[in-house]
Amino acid sequence: VDQPRSGDFNLEQALRLMNNPFVLDRVQVSGERLQQSDAALIDDLFLRTLGRRATEAENAAALAALQSGDRATQAAHLQWTLFNKAD
Repeated sequence: VDQPRSGDFNLEQALRLMNNPFVLDRVQVSGERLQQSDAALIDDLFLRTLGRRATEAENAAALAALQSGDRATQAAHLQWTLFNKAD
């Protein structure tokens, strides 16, 4: 008997996904990607993750985030944010 999927949140599944080596590897932003200008890096992250460019508001928030600390760390945080964005 087919039963519809439950929309319940499963914490264990979410943690396994977040700690999966494949996902962790994809979150890291390094090499040539980090050498791009802020605008190009933001475009790259949005296009690769969401398949679209950032809105003006998203671009402003992403730019502020990138410039608020270590570039590689902030780019990884932005990537996580985009992975978890309900778009």
